[in-house]
Amino acid sequence: MAQRISGVLLVALLYWLSGTLVSQTGLHTQVLPFWVGSGLALAVCYRYGYWTLTGVWLGSFAFNFSFASHDLLQTPSTSLVITTAALLAIGAAVQGGVGAWLLKNRLGNPLTARSEGRILRFILLIGFATSLISATWGSLLLNFLLSPSTSAGWWQDWFTWWMGDSFGVVIAGPLVLALLSPKQERKLPRPRLRLIQMYTMTLVGVLIINHLYIMQMQAQMESSFNRDADVFHANLNRLYQQNLADLAILERQVIQNRGISAEAFRSATHEILQRNASIRAYSWDPIIHPDELAEFEAQTREELNYPEFAVYGDSPHPNDPLIPVQYVEPMQDNLPALGFNLLSIEDRQRWVLQSQETGRAIATEILNLTQAPDEPGLLILQPVYLSLPSTDGSLLSADKHLAGFMVAVFTASRMVDAAVNLSGLQGIQLSFYEYQATQPFYTYPYADTLTNGVFSQDFEFDFAQQRWEVRLTALPTYLAIHPNSNLMEFQALLVLL
Repeated sequence: MAQRISGVLLVALLYWLSGTLVSQTGLHTQVLPFWVGSGLALAVCYRYGYWTLTGVWLGSFAFNFSFASHDLLQTPSTSLVITTAALLAIGAAVQGGVGAWLLKNRLGNPLTARSEGRILRFILLIGFATSLISATWGSLLLNFLLSPSTSAGWWQDWFTWWMGDSFGVVIAGPLVLALLSPKQERKLPRPRLRLIQMYTMTLVGVLIINHLYIMQMQAQMESSFNRDADVFHANLNRLYQQNLADLAILERQVIQNRGISAEAFRSATHEILQRNASIRAYSWDPIIHPDELAEFEAQTREELNYPEFAVYGDSPHPNDPLIPVQYVEPMQDNLPALGFNLLSIEDRQRWVLQSQETGRAIATEILNLTQAPDEPGLLILQPVYLSLPSTDGSLLSADKHLAGFMVAVFTASRMVDAAVNLSGLQGIQLSFYEYQATQPFYTYPYADTLTNGVFSQDFEFDFAQQRWEVRLTALPTYLAIHPNSNLMEFQALLVLL
């Protein structure tokens, strides 16, 4: 029993080491084009029996748990990582057992073959056919149950996985079988030595050629990535400038008409919302004195045909004015915001006062929106000033008073999604930080932890008097899904050769 346990642990260690050896040959550490572990599993099971599959399972589990979990899962938790690693290891063990059974009962040891027919059947049946087991099981598990952030898509993951396992069986399998020859064959004849040398040279040569090609392609892709980052920066700035222009349009409507009705506000914002996917909502928030509150609420209820409308949230002092959300569009999606007094929460008060002092549009820091409390958001406050009639009849001496704020409501997801779609980004993770913050307030695609990428680029972005720091990281699959990449085709050619 102790010998069996030692054997299981040794097989597990060798399987883990074989995975570590090739962990940098593919686009991420799970789906690899040269998986020598499949050949190791086949050989040890054939030589020593099915009990070794426990070691194969354990080695596969250890590799998946230690290397792949942080690359694959968008929201990794300890239990999910353990479950994933355990399920993936089942495919590796079953595949090794099926291949060993076919060798023992149908084909025989390929090293003792006296004709090309057996070698061809070994390649087709053991190499290509049995490798479908782990590839199909693993790729389905990853893509349809876990949705890995670094996946290049089910088809490409499946093909690369199958290709890697086939390579391991056909190249590494006979090599390990030769190295595990029984005692009576320890003194290997010259043909057997040449066979080991040939397989070893093939394995090492393919890994070196693949590594050199990946290095060359990464250098080419880095310049392409830098261009993609510049395009994204430009499109993010374009959306920002467009949003400021749209706020100015709404501000002019209020100024020209010395106010705005619910119908006019709905009509003006409808066109903007139709062409601007980055915005969640617009609201008009007038300044109301406490003694005007009852009349204001009654008028707004009638105008909106919404009997439940009421201003909520107290200003800091009883005599302070209120700045309630009177109109918001789209109204049905933002009903919780109706009537909310901007001065009732400290994180809004500060920005209201700054906007009033500067007379310019200003963005808040990242905050929890009333209508979307579960995701990061922000407001851009555009102060609206109306002219007071001059007491002496002079046009030039007219004073202005702050009538309210035209407010653009953003969620980080909508704004970033719009910029990503404009830029056509794929295979890139985006991380947004407030100035000098250590943790991002938003990542795209969403992840609890940031993925280690192939390369990255940082830039600062000024957003209505706020400063953000943005990091773009090329995920490993950026190389695979880029239009100029032919890595999968090149690796398939290496495997076939």
